[in-house]
Amino acid sequence: MNPSEHDDAVQEVFIEIWKHAGRFDPSIASARTFVSVIARRRLIDRGRSEQTRQRGVVRLDGLCGLVSDQESNGRAGGVEGGAPVALATRESLETAAATVRREVEALRPAEQEALRMAFGLGWSHQRISEYTSQPLGTVKTTIRRALMRLRESIGQRPGTFATGGDS
Repeated sequence: MNPSEHDDAVQEVFIEIWKHAGRFDPSIASARTFVSVIARRRLIDRGRSEQTRQRGVVRLDGLCGLVSDQESNGRAGGVEGGAPVALATRESLETAAATVRREVEALRPAEQEALRMAFGLGWSHQRISEYTSQPLGTVKTTIRRALMRLRESIGQRPGTFATGGDS
């Protein structure tokens, strides 16, 4: 992490502490523990996001319409860091993306939005819960059901790409 990322992380932690100050109960844990738990959770979220970015994984989010061009931060070729994709691979990605886009558009608006935040923007379930003011369990269930519907609908179409292993 560079110094500006450290500053951002500290600011995020302070914002979380401020938002959840009402939950602090000295009979359950000390203030130090309360702050440590919030900081740990926020830093784990940041670390997971960073790991995903560093892997240089091919991203279908922009191709599938999960994020807009502005949200994709100028990722060229649908790949992190703007690395080029071989033509054959690019064509197969576009075909797969078109299939996923059609199936995502068939989902309920709430499911589409949850998938966009989780996979397009890389938000944690907790962050989506806070943003939408929905219980965490509801967010997790919405995303899980949407993914199950996608897997089922894509897996049943003849000639479509494999959906991978169980998750």
